Amino acid sequence: MQYQRLTSSELENLKDDFIRFLASQGIDSDAWQKMKSEDISSAEKVIDIYSDLVYEQALTKCQFLEHISAKEFKAIRFDDNEAFVIGIRVKEGSPINLNTDNFQKDVSQGLSSNEIEIFSATKKHEKLREHEMFMWIKNGAYMANEAWFNQLKELVNLD
Repeated sequence: MQYQRLTSSELENLKDDFIRFLASQGIDSDAWQKMKSEDISSAEKVIDIYSDLVYEQALTKCQFLEHISAKEFKAIRFDDNEAFVIGIRVKEGSPINLNTDNFQKDVSQGLSSNEIEIFSATKKHEKLREHEMFMWIKNGAYMANEAWFNQLKELVNLD
Protein backbone atom coordinates (compact mmCIF):
# COMPACT_ATOMS: atom_id res chain seq x y z
CA MET A 1 0.00 0.00 0.00
CA GLN A 2 1.42 3.38 -1.01
CA TYR A 3 -0.74 5.65 1.13
CA GLN A 4 -3.32 4.56 3.69
CA ARG A 5 -6.64 2.79 3.72
CA LEU A 6 -9.65 5.06 3.44
CA THR A 7 -11.84 5.06 6.54
CA SER A 8 -15.34 3.62 6.51
CA SER A 9 -16.70 7.15 6.48
CA GLU A 10 -14.52 8.14 3.51
CA LEU A 11 -15.56 4.99 1.65
CA GLU A 12 -19.20 5.79 2.36
CA ASN A 13 -18.73 9.28 0.92
CA LEU A 14 -17.21 7.71 -2.21
CA LYS A 15 -19.76 4.91 -2.39
CA ASP A 16 -20.84 5.46 -6.01
CA ASP A 17 -17.26 5.73 -7.21
CA PHE A 18 -16.29 2.63 -5.23
CA ILE A 19 -19.16 0.69 -6.81
CA ARG A 20 -17.87 1.74 -10.27
CA PHE A 21 -14.38 0.65 -9.24
CA LEU A 22 -15.67 -2.74 -8.11
CA ALA A 23 -17.53 -3.16 -11.41
CA SER A 24 -14.35 -2.30 -13.33
CA GLN A 25 -12.67 -5.13 -11.43
CA GLY A 26 -15.46 -7.56 -12.35
CA ILE A 27 -16.91 -7.56 -8.83
CA ASP A 28 -20.70 -7.18 -8.68
CA SER A 29 -22.75 -6.55 -5.54
CA ASP A 30 -23.26 -10.21 -4.70
CA ALA A 31 -19.59 -11.05 -5.21
CA TRP A 32 -18.59 -8.09 -3.01
CA GLN A 33 -20.95 -9.13 -0.20
CA LYS A 34 -19.63 -12.70 -0.40
CA MET A 35 -16.01 -11.49 -0.40
CA LYS A 36 -16.61 -9.27 2.65
CA SER A 37 -18.11 -12.15 4.63
CA GLU A 38 -16.01 -15.10 3.42
CA ASP A 39 -12.65 -13.65 2.36
CA ILE A 40 -11.99 -10.56 4.46
CA SER A 41 -8.33 -10.48 3.43
CA SER A 42 -9.24 -10.19 -0.27
CA ALA A 43 -11.86 -7.52 0.51
CA GLU A 44 -9.25 -5.52 2.42
CA LYS A 45 -6.83 -5.81 -0.50
CA VAL A 46 -9.51 -4.44 -2.85
CA ILE A 47 -10.12 -1.52 -0.46
CA ASP A 48 -6.36 -0.91 -0.24
CA ILE A 49 -6.04 -0.79 -4.04
CA TYR A 50 -9.00 1.59 -4.28
CA SER A 51 -7.61 3.76 -1.46
CA ASP A 52 -4.27 4.10 -3.25
CA LEU A 53 -6.09 4.99 -6.45
CA VAL A 54 -8.13 7.72 -4.71
CA TYR A 55 -5.07 9.23 -3.02
CA GLU A 56 -3.00 9.05 -6.20
CA GLN A 57 -5.68 10.83 -8.23
CA ALA A 58 -6.23 13.52 -5.60
CA LEU A 59 -2.53 14.19 -5.05
CA THR A 60 -1.76 14.23 -8.77
CA LYS A 61 -4.37 16.96 -9.27
CA CYS A 62 -3.29 18.95 -6.22
CA GLN A 63 -0.45 21.44 -6.37
CA PHE A 64 -0.73 23.29 -3.06
CA LEU A 65 -0.77 22.27 0.59
CA GLU A 66 -0.95 24.38 3.72
CA HIS A 67 0.18 23.59 7.24
CA ILE A 68 -0.65 25.67 10.29
CA SER A 69 0.32 25.61 13.94
CA ALA A 70 0.14 28.22 16.66
CA LYS A 71 3.47 29.78 15.69
CA GLU A 72 3.94 28.88 12.03
CA PHE A 73 2.01 28.80 8.76
CA LYS A 74 3.40 27.23 5.59
CA ALA A 75 2.00 27.39 2.07
CA ILE A 76 3.68 24.81 -0.13
CA ARG A 77 3.70 24.50 -3.92
CA PHE A 78 4.62 21.07 -5.25
CA ASP A 79 6.26 21.12 -8.66
CA ASP A 80 7.44 17.98 -10.45
CA ASN A 81 10.91 17.86 -8.88
CA GLU A 82 10.77 20.15 -5.86
CA ALA A 83 8.57 21.77 -3.24
CA PHE A 84 8.65 25.50 -2.66
CA VAL A 85 7.61 26.65 0.83
CA ILE A 86 6.67 30.17 1.82
CA GLY A 87 5.92 30.57 5.48
CA ILE A 88 5.11 32.88 8.31
CA ARG A 89 6.80 32.38 11.67
CA VAL A 90 5.85 34.14 14.89
CA LYS A 91 8.97 35.43 16.58
CA GLU A 92 9.87 34.05 20.00
CA GLY A 93 8.17 35.83 22.87
CA SER A 94 5.22 37.06 20.81
CA PRO A 95 1.75 36.12 22.09
CA ILE A 96 0.38 35.80 18.53
CA ASN A 97 -1.36 32.48 17.85
CA LEU A 98 -1.82 31.80 14.14
CA ASN A 99 -4.19 28.89 14.72
CA THR A 100 -7.28 31.00 15.38
CA ASP A 101 -10.17 32.51 13.46
CA ASN A 102 -8.30 35.86 13.54
CA PHE A 103 -5.50 34.56 11.31
CA GLN A 104 -5.52 37.40 8.76
CA LYS A 105 -5.83 40.12 11.39
CA ASP A 106 -3.08 38.58 13.54
CA VAL A 107 -0.74 38.20 10.56
CA SER A 108 -1.34 41.79 9.51
CA GLN A 109 -0.73 43.11 13.02
CA GLY A 110 2.28 40.81 13.49
CA LEU A 111 3.87 42.06 10.28
CA SER A 112 3.38 45.71 11.26
CA SER A 113 4.70 45.15 14.78
CA ASN A 114 7.61 43.04 13.48
CA GLU A 115 6.50 40.03 15.54
CA ILE A 116 6.19 37.85 12.43
CA GLU A 117 8.81 36.97 9.89
CA ILE A 118 8.33 35.52 6.41
CA PHE A 119 10.63 32.81 5.10
CA SER A 120 10.94 30.69 2.00
CA ALA A 121 12.74 27.52 1.05
CA THR A 122 13.01 25.08 -1.82
CA LYS A 123 13.51 21.36 -1.34
CA LYS A 124 14.13 18.72 -3.99
CA HIS A 125 11.85 15.71 -3.72
CA GLU A 126 13.53 12.68 -2.18
CA LYS A 127 10.56 10.47 -3.13
CA LEU A 128 7.80 10.67 -5.70
CA ARG A 129 6.05 14.04 -5.62
CA GLU A 130 2.76 12.50 -4.44
CA HIS A 131 4.53 10.57 -1.68
CA GLU A 132 6.18 13.77 -0.47
CA MET A 133 2.79 15.45 -0.39
CA PHE A 134 1.26 12.55 1.50
CA MET A 135 3.97 12.78 4.18
CA TRP A 136 3.05 16.44 4.69
CA ILE A 137 -0.63 15.48 4.95
CA LYS A 138 0.15 12.77 7.50
CA ASN A 139 1.89 15.50 9.51
CA GLY A 140 -1.13 17.80 9.50
CA ALA A 141 -1.04 19.63 6.16
CA TYR A 142 -4.17 19.89 4.04
CA MET A 143 -4.89 20.42 0.37
CA ALA A 144 -5.39 24.04 -0.59
CA ASN A 145 -5.57 26.37 -3.53
CA GLU A 146 -2.88 28.86 -4.50
CA ALA A 147 -4.41 31.90 -2.74
CA TRP A 148 -2.23 32.09 0.38
CA PHE A 149 0.86 30.93 -1.48
CA ASN A 150 0.45 33.77 -3.98
CA GLN A 151 -0.27 36.36 -1.27
CA LEU A 152 2.85 35.40 0.64
CA LYS A 153 4.83 35.31 -2.60
CA GLU A 154 3.82 38.92 -3.27
CA LEU A 155 4.87 39.93 0.26
CA VAL A 156 8.39 38.66 -0.30
CA ASN A 157 8.50 39.74 -3.96
CA LEU A 158 9.34 36.30 -5.32
CA ASP A 159 8.88 35.50 -8.99
